[in-house]
Amino acid sequence: MSPRISSLLCVAALIVGATEAYADSARQSLSRGLKEYQSGNYEEAQKAFEQAAGGAQDARLDPGPAHYNEGNAFFRLGQPEQAASKFMDALRSTDLSLQSKAFFNRGNALFRLADIAHAEGDMDTALQALEQALAMYENTMALDPGDRDSKINYELTLRKQEELKELQQQQEKEKQDQEQSDQQKQDQQQQQQQQQPEEQPDSPDQPDEPESTAEQQQQQEQENNAQQQDSPSEEMTPEEARVLLDAMRQEEQASRERYRMIHGTPAPVDKDW
Repeated sequence: MSPRISSLLCVAALIVGATEAYADSARQSLSRGLKEYQSGNYEEAQKAFEQAAGGAQDARLDPGPAHYNEGNAFFRLGQPEQAASKFMDALRSTDLSLQSKAFFNRGNALFRLADIAHAEGDMDTALQALEQALAMYENTMALDPGDRDSKINYELTLRKQEELKELQQQQEKEKQDQEQSDQQKQDQQQQQQQQQPEEQPDSPDQPDEPESTAEQQQQQEQENNAQQQDSPSEEMTPEEARVLLDAMRQEEQASRERYRMIHGTPAPVDKDW
């Protein structure tokens, strides 16, 4: 045997040894993950299954079982999105029995995602997840027609999908009715504002409208007549003045005569100083 051939055989032996070591590591990780899973330690189980999947790839083994078990661990941890992703990885396996289980469990994970989206009010995401779940159950029934669980889950998912569609239609109708009601109220308010007369503000710069000339003249004449009737004229004629003067003289003369009749003739006073 030539040295070159001997060298190649040594390299092949090293590759086989490394592959066997990776395989042993993958098997150990898978076994440890199963023990942790059965004990309820799903976090540790998930980590072990992840290591098993990596070791299986290095050992050129089918990582499908490790991906499938890791998906189950994620599902138990309440992480359906990660679980659905790992079940999808498991579907690359050439094992048809494993594919059937991966389709079924992926359908369950998608159904759970739909519940979460529904609770958050995201109807579109919920309906999309249910549509994908139906496809997963259909694939399961195609691979295993005797699987009763997949048929039951398919019917439950279909019923859930119809309920959400009806609920979505009802919500859309209520939204449209509310929008129409709001629009009607807005239109009514605009109509009421248009029907109300606008008040003209008082303008201090704008004088009052004058009355007609005829009315002013008539009113002025009435006022003048009233003043003439109420107050006598202060001016006297010469005749009236003469008569009044004579009357005053006669009154004065009479007053003097009355004075003499009452008191007598005044006596002169003799001065004694």
